[in-house]
Amino acid sequence: MAIYNFKREAKLYIVQNGLRYLIDLYPDLTFSQTFNETSVPVKTLHSQYDMFESAVITKANPANFNFTIPILLDSDLDIVLRLLRDYSSSGATLDTADLYIEVNSEIYKLEKAVIETGVFQFVMNSPLTLNVSGTASKLSKHTGAIPGALQARSVERRFTRISSMSVLLRSVAQPYITAVTLELKNSVQWVDNATLQNSIGISSASGSIYPEAFVVSGRVLSGTVQQYVTDETNSNVNSWSTTAPLTIQVKSDTSNVLTFTLPSVVFTNRLDVQEIFVQSYDFRLNSRPANMANLISKG
Repeated sequence: MAIYNFKREAKLYIVQNGLRYLIDLYPDLTFSQTFNETSVPVKTLHSQYDMFESAVITKANPANFNFTIPILLDSDLDIVLRLLRDYSSSGATLDTADLYIEVNSEIYKLEKAVIETGVFQFVMNSPLTLNVSGTASKLSKHTGAIPGALQARSVERRFTRISSMSVLLRSVAQPYITAVTLELKNSVQWVDNATLQNSIGISSASGSIYPEAFVVSGRVLSGTVQQYVTDETNSNVNSWSTTAPLTIQVKSDTSNVLTFTLPSVVFTNRLDVQEIFVQSYDFRLNSRPANMANLISKG
């Protein structure tokens, strides 16, 4: 009898530096990889009816993945935040890790995965989540045991529910915040690994050429803070600034969960006419932080 694989039963492991982390998942996990196909015309003067083009396939495009995790009060899933946020020790690039997706009788491996985008969404009385997406060098089926020493999980696994959000703009506390969204985007470009020599003689998928290296061409941290317009908050309606410090702190009950300390942002303020008037601060970090861990920190 055939064994089917259901996404809701999938387990995700991140393996880095000989350590294996089991990651809690929401049901939106996706991953795939495509190949680069080049069409080759075969119609000639003597073969006028050869209308259907042939094809040459020698290399694969970078694999893609996407998943959402809860942000815990514990440090169990901090590996995801570090991969998104921190530079590697080798210079101005990002750390990579291998992702293993285990489901029933199958294990899939994403090699040299790099997180390109992380989206934080903060809504009052809702769970705090982080959605990440990225690319990897190669997607393949894995046989045998998943490598790495499995890291222990916290006994409680304290999930978060946003009970309060503190926003300081230009060192002034902003009341009546309704929602906050932040996105850290790493612009990653994979380097083509194909050469004339290694492209010759490829006749099956097993000989495909996979990308091996990437460069980070830029990083953008941006977001939106939405606030009710009242007689206490209307002073910034339809305004802008290019040098405003911004601090955002998110709490679950009495515990600090996440703190964003942005030394200087450019923002524009726009009025949004709803049943209750709101204003939205659209901002973007415009200064280089001294330490990325201080920019986005737990607690």
